[in-house]
Amino acid sequence: MTVRIAIVGDLDPAKHSHRELEAARSLLGSDVETTWVATDSPAMAGIAAGTTAYDGVWIAPGSPYADDAAVLSVIRFARESGLPLLGTCGGMQYAVVEFVRDVLFRPGTHAEVDGVGADNAVGALACSLVGEQRVVTPVPGTRFATLLGGASFTGVHYCSYGPTTATLSTLQQHGWVVEATAPDAPVEVLSYEPHPFFVLTLFQPQIGAIQWGRVHPILHAFVDLARRAAPVRAAALAARQLAAEEARPRPYVHQMRGPRHRVWRPLVALVLLLVLTMLFMGAVTVPFGLAGGLPDDFEKLDLSVPSQLWMNLTLAALIPASMIATRIAYGRPRGRLFSVTGRLRWGWLLQCMALVAPLWVVYLAASWVVFGQEVL
Repeated sequence: MTVRIAIVGDLDPAKHSHRELEAARSLLGSDVETTWVATDSPAMAGIAAGTTAYDGVWIAPGSPYADDAAVLSVIRFARESGLPLLGTCGGMQYAVVEFVRDVLFRPGTHAEVDGVGADNAVGALACSLVGEQRVVTPVPGTRFATLLGGASFTGVHYCSYGPTTATLSTLQQHGWVVEATAPDAPVEVLSYEPHPFFVLTLFQPQIGAIQWGRVHPILHAFVDLARRAAPVRAAALAARQLAAEEARPRPYVHQMRGPRHRVWRPLVALVLLLVLTMLFMGAVTVPFGLAGGLPDDFEKLDLSVPSQLWMNLTLAALIPASMIATRIAYGRPRGRLFSVTGRLRWGWLLQCMALVAPLWVVYLAASWVVFGQEVL
C-alpha cells in the first residue's frame, strides 16, 4: 500500500535545507509517495478539512510561509485528528503557536512575524543557528532517546527562532515532552504525548541526504507511523467513495443497482422473498384459522369482514418480506424500496392520496347506485 506524505511548505531550491529535503524524499521507502503542497495552494484547504487523504504531514522549514493561516489550519487538523505530523524548524515554531492559540487561548505571537512582545510564544534564540551545528542530547526515558539508544548526535540547524522558555514550561504542563536539548536552544525535540506522532524538531533531520544518502532516524519513525495509518486512510477513502456512489441519483427501476451489484443478487433476493412471504403469510393465517376467520370456500372467497382483513394482512406481509429480502441480498438501505430518494416521501404520498381519495369515493358511490349495496 502506498504511504502518502504531504510536505507542507513553499519549495525554494535556493535554500540548502530544501535541497536536502528533496534528496531525502527518495530515501523514505519505495512505498512512500511524497507531495510538496505550497501553503498558498487550494490543496491546503483539502488537507485541513480531511478531504484529501494523506497518511502524514511534514511541516517543512522555510517560515514565514506564503499563507501562515493555512499552515496553522493543517497543523490543527493533524493534532485533533491524530494524523502523524513532523514539524521541523519553522514547523516546530508554527505548531507551538497553533497550540498556544487554539488550546490555551492565548495570543501566541511569533517574534519574527508579529514583532517582539511579552506575548511571544516563539522568540529569537540566544544566538542564530543558521548553518550551525550543535550536539543534540536525548532526554533519558523519552521515546526519542529509545529511538537513538540514548546516543547524542550532531544536528545541523537553519533556524533563528524557537519556543520561549516560558512557553516551553507551559507546554510541559499540558501534555508536551521535551525529548532532546542542545546548547543555545531551549529545546531540540518536542512531542505532544496524547498524539500518536506529533513531533517537532529544531534541527533539520533531512540534512545528510545529499552527501551521505541517509537521513535521521526520526524521519523513518515518522514514516513508520504513517505507514500504519495508511490502511485506516484507505478504508476511510473507500467508505467515502461508497457513500458517494450510494447517494448518486438513479431511476427507481435501478435502485438496487448499487456499487456492489452482482448478477446473483436478484436471484437471492427472489428466493428470500418467496421464503419470507410464506413465513409471514403463515404467521397471519394461523391466528385467523384458529379463530375461524378464514373464508369457508376459497374458490368463491366470500367477502366477509374477517376474510377481507385476512386477505389484506397477507398482502401487507409482502412489505416486511421485501424489506428484509432486499436488505440481505443487496446490502442496500431499505428506503430504496420506497422512492428514488431512499425514504418514504410523505408529502408526495399525501398529494397522491388527496387526488385518489375523491375519485375512490365517486367510484364507490357510482357502484352503489349501479350495482347495489352488496358490491361494497
